[in-house]
Amino acid sequence: MTGEVLACAADGLSIAWSPPQERESVVSLRVAAAGEGESELTLLHVLSEPGRVAASGAGWEQHLASLARHLEGEGADAPAPDAAAAWETMAARPLEIRWHIPADLDRVWTALATTEGLEPWWWGHFPFVTIDADAAPGASYRITAPSAGIELEGTYLIVARPRRLSSTWRWSEAGITSRDEAVDIALDPGDGGTVITLRHTGPWADDQPVEDGSRAWQATLAALESALLP
Repeated sequence: MTGEVLACAADGLSIAWSPPQERESVVSLRVAAAGEGESELTLLHVLSEPGRVAASGAGWEQHLASLARHLEGEGADAPAPDAAAAWETMAARPLEIRWHIPADLDRVWTALATTEGLEPWWWGHFPFVTIDADAAPGASYRITAPSAGIELEGTYLIVARPRRLSSTWRWSEAGITSRDEAVDIALDPGDGGTVITLRHTGPWADDQPVEDGSRAWQATLAALESALLP
């Protein structure tokens, strides 16, 4: 394998990643304090070949687990036998939606990636919604609707104004919190406005979460469209 360090700082680095017989891709790592004597490492691998998501995800999970065991003095060789199956499940049923908004890229970006832009329309059918969601790489976001007992939070992974926004996605309701979900939103000019391509993935064992999520996202994007109508 060959590679090139693209950026390096005290809290992270980015690498051009070139494994044998694969197209070059980019790996970014960020390290943040996570309590006394602990750190949280966030790894983002932007693949040139989406079909390799499951294999790459499982491989990175095993490497990071080995790193954690090594740093804890427990040895680094214990495998994670279920990692590949879990990543294959996540890659098997992506929720994908394309939606046209009659507004330019900057207006749509602001409505999706800033607290001020989200407040007029996100969960507008609930009272007393609180939003803290100003997109920046590695920043966190949190949206709560106390009247409905729901909370949405996550970490921004890719913030490329005004074309791409990716984040982790943790939905909490009735004491249950989702895990291993992520949302990727691409914005492209088209048809006199903006075309949104949304991809939401998770460890879904059947099609029901995809069907439920698709309905919810369609309602959400319809609310965004209404908010941005001329």
